[in-house]
Amino acid sequence: MSARAKNKPQEDRQNNLREHTVISWTLDEYLQAVKHEELYKLVEPYLDIDPKAMFLDGRDTTSGSIKEGKVRCKYYLAGGSCRYMFEQTGQAVTEELNAAVSKASDISGIFRGNVGSSSQVIVNRLISIFVYEQGLYKAISWMPVSRYAARILAVKAEVSVLKQLTSEYGMRHSAMKGLLFEMLFFKGLNAGMTLTYRNDDKQPDYWEPCNILSFAELPRMQTLARGRTCLQPYCEFQGGYDGVIVDKENRQIQFVQVTIAAKHSFKLSFFLKALEALGVPTTGWKVRIIFVTVRQRLASLQIGPVKDRGALEKYGWKKGQEEEKAEKACFRLVGSVMDEG
Repeated sequence: MSARAKNKPQEDRQNNLREHTVISWTLDEYLQAVKHEELYKLVEPYLDIDPKAMFLDGRDTTSGSIKEGKVRCKYYLAGGSCRYMFEQTGQAVTEELNAAVSKASDISGIFRGNVGSSSQVIVNRLISIFVYEQGLYKAISWMPVSRYAARILAVKAEVSVLKQLTSEYGMRHSAMKGLLFEMLFFKGLNAGMTLTYRNDDKQPDYWEPCNILSFAELPRMQTLARGRTCLQPYCEFQGGYDGVIVDKENRQIQFVQVTIAAKHSFKLSFFLKALEALGVPTTGWKVRIIFVTVRQRLASLQIGPVKDRGALEKYGWKKGQEEEKAEKACFRLVGSVMDEG
């Protein structure tokens, strides 16, 4: 149900009325709900997102539960809407969200929760509401209903909108802000950008515009066009990296992990799995792993903990020296007068 277009507090007090805000569901609440077997049997047909398509190998890597893996996969799509989660198939939710995004005009307003309540189009379906503690009081936060909705909104957004939302005075929600920063990077990659590295001995590097392809399963390298191609996972559950650039002419693989966090994990087995899936030879090719962050964090960004040390030895990465070999950089878009972030 939509909120009223305009509240009338004085009239409400006279009529002894109070407005009720329907709070969106959290992932923990979904996981608690499906512990009840009777409920799970009713909603299981709608938890139809294939975990293997989401790079979870049929089960959630944290809990080891196939049931929880299905919920987590559907949560990426349905987010805080229990109707999307328990009453509609993944295909139906995808179609509805895509239709809503196609009608959305004020994307910045949707991320900030400033529009949607009284709109004549269906942007209402794109917004979720959560309550959190703020000192002695409870505050309400609005954001896109799910990570999937946020991603397709960010794809549609202009670069200027993404820069505004990822600025110091933009989005407060760190995970959502990180997603927007990631999408800003890929928009820049598509147009051309300059990378500045933390290592003072390394000169800024101009990256020419690069074709970006989404994948559910990595293709063999031989099927890609000559030149540079960036492969971007269809879903963020893939883990390890946000994109892999295959430069066939220069015989180079560049993994990119975009982050706004102060510290980021480094799981080498993800990179090994990708290199083997692509069919990258162990000799004659250079493998780079680049952590891209905002300018303010470049000097202090930490990488770790490192897992699966030695996994990339056959690709020239010496065991125990992975942190030193990984590169750290910030970027500047073509035509921008300052580093992003």
